[in-house]
Amino acid sequence: MKRFSETGNVLFLILIAVILFGALSFTVAQMMRGGNAEYIGEQQLSLYADEVLDYARTVRQTIQVLRISNGCEDDEISFERTPFDGSDTSYVNSNSPSDFSCHVFHPSGGGISPQTPPSNFNDPALSSSQQFGNFVFTGKVQVEGSGSDCADASCNDLIMLLGYLTENQCVAINEKLGRSDFDITITDPVSGVEPGNDDTFLGTYDYAAGAIIGNAISDYVSVANACMKRNPAYGYMYYQVLIAR
Repeated sequence: MKRFSETGNVLFLILIAVILFGALSFTVAQMMRGGNAEYIGEQQLSLYADEVLDYARTVRQTIQVLRISNGCEDDEISFERTPFDGSDTSYVNSNSPSDFSCHVFHPSGGGISPQTPPSNFNDPALSSSQQFGNFVFTGKVQVEGSGSDCADASCNDLIMLLGYLTENQCVAINEKLGRSDFDITITDPVSGVEPGNDDTFLGTYDYAAGAIIGNAISDYVSVANACMKRNPAYGYMYYQVLIAR
């Protein structure tokens, strides 16, 4: 009788464990379908924002090293990518030394790898022609208060852009930067430049009237990196000042 009782107790405990496991699985499934899905979405946005900001930080620090250690001038920085034979016409900089010592992505220069934004980071509501897969480096924009302010190219900054973001992505980036109080419902047009490959840095700083971040919204004055609203056609844009001039 004792062995039968012990066997019954074991079977009872196993049955209870099976029931509890089933209940737990059901609860997790419901959470995934319900409110917890929003939490997972927020976590994903947070990870995406981390990737963007980490890459921007790496590029900025690399350029600082090139300027200090390799003596690279503002107009010698090159973002040309492999195979470094002139075929990357978006970023060939004729001012850059032939030994690649001022190339951000060359082993003889910065030695870092070019990256693309995290998967699906661009706004899916926009057409494919409005979206682009690469970060853009440009000398056609000023950030008011970041360096010298003037109406010519000598005050333009070297800037990294990532455009066509969603509002949620923009909010996530600003939260990571401690800029959650920025009002991104207001449009700062930054006219004269679009975050696309036609405005890439080739060694020159080209002034475009109105291409001044912070010109319309005081939140961005003297702010080296943030996310902002461009306009309805171009969505939201993240920027990082790489060289303040």
